[in-house]
Amino acid sequence: MASKAKKGTPMTIGLNLREAQDQAALLFKRARKQVDHYLPDAPRKRLVQLEARVERATKDLEKAGERAVKKARARVDSFVDGVESFFGGVEKSALGAVKPLVSRLDVASKSDVDRLRKRIAELEKRVTHRKHPEPASAAS
Repeated sequence: MASKAKKGTPMTIGLNLREAQDQAALLFKRARKQVDHYLPDAPRKRLVQLEARVERATKDLEKAGERAVKKARARVDSFVDGVESFFGGVEKSALGAVKPLVSRLDVASKSDVDRLRKRIAELEKRVTHRKHPEPASAAS
């Protein structure tokens, strides 16, 4: 039965990838010690040099990957900024074209409608108070 891996961890058959990498590293370390034990000095020295070159190349690749990701993020940010400024310009152009049309139509603005709504509410309160006089004034 396959063991469950943490969410987001790729699975191999019956083993998650992280565990497989850890086991491979341990096996490599053991094998490296055994090879060191049996190798003469000159080949051992070349092997150490080769390992150093591989480690440097690995670090260089990691740094290049990080730079590529950083560069890609910067390009995406630049693209998003460009799109936002483009749509901002489109919005301003549309607003500039629509405003004169609306003013020629003589349509009430939102502030006008809000002001009228408040005025109607006040008038309704006055009318309601006049229809239903207070009991104290009726008793006199």
